[in-house]
Amino acid sequence: MFAKVTAERTAAHSGAEKPIRERQLAAYYRALGYVEGRRVLEIGCGEGVGASILAQKAGSLVAVDYSEDALRQARSHCGACNTQFSLMKVPPIDFADASFDTVICFQMIEHLEKPGDLVAEICRIMRDDGIALIATVNKDATISPNPYHVREFSADEFQTFLRKYFASVAMYGVFGDELFMRYWRSNRAWVNSFMRVDIFNLTSRIPERLRKRLFDAASRLMRVSLRRRNPELCGGITHENFLFRHDEFDGCLDLFTVCRKTKSETEK
Repeated sequence: MFAKVTAERTAAHSGAEKPIRERQLAAYYRALGYVEGRRVLEIGCGEGVGASILAQKAGSLVAVDYSEDALRQARSHCGACNTQFSLMKVPPIDFADASFDTVICFQMIEHLEKPGDLVAEICRIMRDDGIALIATVNKDATISPNPYHVREFSADEFQTFLRKYFASVAMYGVFGDELFMRYWRSNRAWVNSFMRVDIFNLTSRIPERLRKRLFDAASRLMRVSLRRRNPELCGGITHENFLFRHDEFDGCLDLFTVCRKTKSETEK
């Protein structure tokens, strides 16, 4: 059985969803510099595509997700001997205090009613010299309302939120290069055309479950349509088409943070 594919959980091998998947994977390649030889926890691993990247450098990796279907796929995608997959709905996080050197939580915070509960748990299971890598979408770059997102953050909001829990928060804006932005502009034009049909804003009034189904169907149709129209563009986008810029957020797609419980000597 395959994990349920939604606009939030892209299919691991779908060509139409490759640009979105590569955008997500850019954070994992960036994380490699923070996991080498360390005991790592990934929260919300999905089908394990990101975990297979982390396993290349991590000393050991525990990856958790609430979906057994997703974990079944993850185990087939990532068979590294240093990786363990576990079923877990967070928060709370079912590990002892100070269990991990690095904790990774990408594109999950925005789905939670009480994101502070999860971040507090991340702090608890981190060692004193540990690192938390937390990424989320940039609210200011959102093309259309996402029914799966409970709360999105701007850069200032996210930094203020995280500094309630961590002594040090280094934040990077994640930007697409010109190739990806060509795709993104086509994406935005398609969405704008779709939204113009809904002149009475009916999509905001239907039940949440139906709104999510409509969002999934529209997102899938958009991605398939863009790939058919320009297969070379969609196929050419990789994680290398994304740039991480420290303290630059104007026009960025995502926010990537490096959080520490204590400040380093250079920061004190």
